[in-house]
Amino acid sequence: MRKFLPVLVFFLDFALPGKSQQQFRPSAYPLITSDPYFSIWSFTDTLNSDTTRHWTGVADALTCLARVDGKTYNLMGSWKMPGILQGVQEGVKVSATQTNYRFRCGEVSLDLLFTAPLLPKDLDALSRPVDYITWKMASGVPGKVSVQLFFAASGTLAVNSLDQQITWSRADTRLLQAVKAGTVTQKVLGRKGDNVRIDWGWLFLGVPRKYGSVTTVLPAAEAGQQFLQTGSLSTSLDPDSPRNAGIHPAQLCASIPLGYVGSKPATGHILLGYDDGYSIEYFHHWLRPWWNRDQKTTSSQMLDAAQSAYPGLMDSCRAFDRRLRDEAVRDGGSHYADLCALVYRQAIAAHKLVAGPDGSPLLFNKECFSNGSIGTVDVTYPSAPVFLRYNPRLLEALMEPIFYYSESGNWKKPIAAHDVGTYPIADGQTYGEDMPVEECGNMILLTTAIARATHSASFAQKHWKVLTQWAHYLETQGFDPANQLCTDDFAGHLAHNANLSVKAILAIAGYGRLAGMLGHPGQQH
Repeated sequence: MRKFLPVLVFFLDFALPGKSQQQFRPSAYPLITSDPYFSIWSFTDTLNSDTTRHWTGVADALTCLARVDGKTYNLMGSWKMPGILQGVQEGVKVSATQTNYRFRCGEVSLDLLFTAPLLPKDLDALSRPVDYITWKMASGVPGKVSVQLFFAASGTLAVNSLDQQITWSRADTRLLQAVKAGTVTQKVLGRKGDNVRIDWGWLFLGVPRKYGSVTTVLPAAEAGQQFLQTGSLSTSLDPDSPRNAGIHPAQLCASIPLGYVGSKPATGHILLGYDDGYSIEYFHHWLRPWWNRDQKTTSSQMLDAAQSAYPGLMDSCRAFDRRLRDEAVRDGGSHYADLCALVYRQAIAAHKLVAGPDGSPLLFNKECFSNGSIGTVDVTYPSAPVFLRYNPRLLEALMEPIFYYSESGNWKKPIAAHDVGTYPIADGQTYGEDMPVEECGNMILLTTAIARATHSASFAQKHWKVLTQWAHYLETQGFDPANQLCTDDFAGHLAHNANLSVKAILAIAGYGRLAGMLGHPGQQH
């Protein structure tokens, strides 16, 4: 089982067609990157040449149209409708938390900025399942042009398969005009696996009330025709609820009148959110997302909090993106900085932050396009540097389920488990075999890394008994490992694995360092 997070490789600077410069061509551009379920990407070089997709490749259609002086341009998704022109994509820029597309629509230049506020020290923003799409446009000629925008999110974002029934309703809040959609059955935490999508909870599209917009739910073709002809939408919701998701799919839609746009840029934003209610089953306890750890915050309150936080979060995202790039350039040069920016959202968006049974944060990863495991130690290990650098507390939250598994007696072996289940069900290891030296070594090395990053061995002290147990296993079994799997399990079982032996030696040294920090000189190796 090869360990993959969703793949993303993309441009780091605006790249104009025909320029002779090195370009990072993506397999997928990140658009909405909240968690392993609410995860939408563009799989093509131009945002308007194909349907946007869930990271699994299944169509999860997002749409954006711009009507400029009566001419309608497609900016996002694949629209095959007479009368709709293609906006010309002039460039794309990606940073750690944002993806910015630049278009030309007649006399208007238009930027679409997709922001996922995955700020490692702001756990509320990190866990809140809301991303923003911001627009900025200006006319390049004297005078002003009339502009209207259209955004839509398909109800298929709320289903695993197209034969499922969805329903919808208004979801207005104090600050937003909003609509929502979800499955009729709402079988919460009823599905697990790898190549699957969420089919419980509610998808939301919200627009700030001050824009005077229309938000509604309409079939895709009808919504497109209405906007093409009038620049607006009917205010009434599609009455055919519920409806099979794959037949004339319903869309959450918004039409936004911008009036007359001149040389001074016009800006605004919409919100896309997904409230799953419960996110993870953890040893038969249903856990809520961190943003709702008090179990009292409603979807409406969550959306309004996201709207209120928008200005500050945009500033914070820009500052974080600059910091990450500046530090990476300083430490490894421009190409290294490019690589760091490439992996940031990939590493974070494959995780879900929830409140544990005792109210403490727990972070769960998903093995994507591997086997769907949750909490896999040898996926945690390679993703650890980003957490160590920006918030070691998140690495602790990522490791806690494995520690609990052993300390609770649910896992009875003297080695560290490989995983705690299959996403999103974390009731115990589901992978068929163990990786004894691999996972014991990983857990001790990561605990040592946390101690070095925080200048404290308190996390090690909390789990000292089981760390000692794993260190003893490595001391007796790690120098010349028996026939067993390692993280490169696609290579099969290997005996006398030199890589595992080195890992065991380093982990024992790490255990000795922790022992010294905790004042246990007899346990220093």
